[in-house]
Amino acid sequence: MAVDHAQALIVVIDDNVGDLELVTEGLRASGLDARVVTINGGREAIGYMDAALRYVNDPPDLILLDINMPGTNGFQVLEYIRSHGAFADLPVFMFSTSIRACDMERAEQLGATGYMGKPDTFAEYEEIADRLVRFLPPDR
Repeated sequence: MAVDHAQALIVVIDDNVGDLELVTEGLRASGLDARVVTINGGREAIGYMDAALRYVNDPPDLILLDINMPGTNGFQVLEYIRSHGAFADLPVFMFSTSIRACDMERAEQLGATGYMGKPDTFAEYEEIADRLVRFLPPDR
């Protein structure tokens, strides 16, 4: 794929460290050239986004957000993100093992850009990267 978005920042939010590592490695292996930051959990994600609001020096360009997390879940994080005008146009993709229609509908109602199931195979990350790259800005 070898797409040059080296300045783009993708934030991946999940409570499962193994999933965070898999997503990071999968995106890199796909050829997507972007920075990837991982955040372990919903509460930590809100803290990160709050800091991005205050300091605005390196805001994310795209977020992959798990739904099922203990404490603060992905829907709550999405609500927080969409409640701040500075993030109105930030692409947020729900990234979950859930394929329940009610989860997909709720994500749409809360303003998610899209909904993706977590891949079953490492090779499927190339398809995900192809979909995400359209939402990344050109290098700054």
